[in-house]
Amino acid sequence: MDLRFDSRLGHYRRLNIPSGDLRVSIVAGCNMRCYYCHNEGQGDFSPFKMSLAELRQVVTTGIKFGVHKVRLTGGEPLVHPDVVDMVRMVKKQFYIANVGVNTNGVLLKGPLLLGLIDAGLDVAVVGLDYFAGTVSKASPVGRPSAEILTNVLAAKALGLNVQVASVYSRDNERDIYDLVDWCLTNSILIKVLEVSSEAIENNTCGDYEGIVKGIIARFDLSVGKTVSLNEYYGIHKNGTRVLFFHSKCRIRECSDCSRMHMRVTASGKAKPCILRVDTEFDLLDENSMDAMARAVHNLGNPPEGTKR
Repeated sequence: MDLRFDSRLGHYRRLNIPSGDLRVSIVAGCNMRCYYCHNEGQGDFSPFKMSLAELRQVVTTGIKFGVHKVRLTGGEPLVHPDVVDMVRMVKKQFYIANVGVNTNGVLLKGPLLLGLIDAGLDVAVVGLDYFAGTVSKASPVGRPSAEILTNVLAAKALGLNVQVASVYSRDNERDIYDLVDWCLTNSILIKVLEVSSEAIENNTCGDYEGIVKGIIARFDLSVGKTVSLNEYYGIHKNGTRVLFFHSKCRIRECSDCSRMHMRVTASGKAKPCILRVDTEFDLLDENSMDAMARAVHNLGNPPEGTKR
């Protein structure tokens, strides 16, 4: 999309959503309470849900800014009663090439799983922090790890591209190694993430750097690095990938973060930065095009509100 110069939009003549990736929270609530959760910058959990019509308007606007990938998130997106219809609409009415959900995996089973696959879901990214925990993630409530691992394998057996995302903290180092081993054995991509931090730090956490090096060495991974996002990845001899994502918020790599995606809250607000409360742009009013243009223009600004 080519927008001619408009002083209201700043000095950007060409405005596209980075990577064509739209990350939409369809709910602000969740059935777990992970201590590190930023809830996509939505603040406290609430029962608020995006409607099917609202999602249609958000995606319609997004397509005009180059969207070809949509992730439905939350909160926990699978608690939304219309999640199957939402996937079907995005995939089969808008013909989005890559439609996924980010989920804790608790509800990724039975008729709901079958419905999502039938609707055209391309990928499910399942959050899992403990390999053998009584609760699968760093949450006081939830389901055992073994149950979630079973759900992951069942989804994979049905042909769904299912991936695992694990947040590293000092108390789950052994679990991370076990999860990587399990994913490599079952040819499932795994992402190992550093806990995000709102405070400015000088460096990535030393413990996180240590576990990245440890995983690469223990599993004899071939190593590469993404140029655009400044991230390492490893490839196992069977071709399975292990991705590593350090906290860009922690060391304010806002310019790198701006290349990743555009977030939209369950209330329909485009949110360029999860830590900023002064930059939300309403995509559900009649000026949604202007709102998205302003959101794209504000990508890459640090939470302190000044450009580096």
